[in-house]
Amino acid sequence: MTALHRKPRRSLTRDPALLADFARHAWLCTLVRAIVALCFGGALLFLPRLALRLVITFFGACLVIDGSFSAMTALGYASRHRRSVWLLVSGAWSVLFGTLILFRPSSSASWLFYALAIWAFGVALCELNFAFWIRTFLAGDVYFILRAVAGVALGAWLIVASRVAGVEPVRVLSMYGIGCGLLLLGGGLRLRTLT
Repeated sequence: MTALHRKPRRSLTRDPALLADFARHAWLCTLVRAIVALCFGGALLFLPRLALRLVITFFGACLVIDGSFSAMTALGYASRHRRSVWLLVSGAWSVLFGTLILFRPSSSASWLFYALAIWAFGVALCELNFAFWIRTFLAGDVYFILRAVAGVALGAWLIVASRVAGVEPVRVLSMYGIGCGLLLLGGGLRLRTLT
């Protein structure tokens, strides 16, 4: 088919029905991500004496689940809007690091701190791009931007913590999980207003 005979692609910015469909799908995936993050943060907060290996394994599983739902959200709309590719990259990044953590849970703590810092910075970059894009539909939305800022803060803390003896990574990861879970919950509920 020639370019003259092709149907024009539907765009989220020009098609309200497509935007509503995207929001319906994205808010449910964001809700699942929020629940996983809140469960992770809550488990670490209320059960801080968990063995480090269990914490690492649980965090790796949370990254895989979170990344899978990010990728599913993006894959549904990547062909319609190029900015959703950043959400796909963020999801793939999380799945990659979650898988690495699951298969190398007994690695040294310093390797884990650096791996998690790289993950946090990478996801923050992708989520920040997504956050600015979603603001074209949700004026004044700050939830996704704050989640990206939390990722940068976690990455910076992990780099500093890898050099300091006696840090409490469980408490920081707990606060990160709960904070990001609440931010994702708020962002998901804001996305729901578009449906």
